[in-house]
Amino acid sequence: MTENFRKEQLSVAYFRTIAGLAGFNLSVPDLDDDSVDVQVQASGKFHPSSPRLDVQLKSTAGQAAVRADAITWRLKRKNYDDLRRETMLPRILVVLVLPPDQASWFDQTEDELTLRKAAYWLSLRGAPAIRQDTATVYVPRRHLLTPGALRQLMVDSTWRPTS
Repeated sequence: MTENFRKEQLSVAYFRTIAGLAGFNLSVPDLDDDSVDVQVQASGKFHPSSPRLDVQLKSTAGQAAVRADAITWRLKRKNYDDLRRETMLPRILVVLVLPPDQASWFDQTEDELTLRKAAYWLSLRGAPAIRQDTATVYVPRRHLLTPGALRQLMVDSTWRPTS
């Protein structure tokens, strides 16, 4: 398995953990042809409107993408366009930042399993069109993905995605 596949699997595991701790279900589409890697949903039993959220997952290892105020990520135009357009369900980009050394991505003892670094989210809804093949986006570090942040994104009926 390549390093990129490992990072992809870790990003799904990380997001699944956050969603589970927030009390949400997670599903993985059979095909990723619409820039949606996972979908989060809240049960109507816990929230009457059964909100859902589509998520594109990315991951990076190293400090090159980490700035003081944001994580930079270069998106292909197809992904950028899929994430910026108006859709029935809101969409976000989630970028997992891992340490540069693969050996330090996680640690395990009998008492704990630790996955190192953090993930951040960004909505591109309504972002301007681009002409080039890629777009560099800036994911604010204040958009740390936590169970509480995910609950807020899911259940706040007044939420409108912002960059």
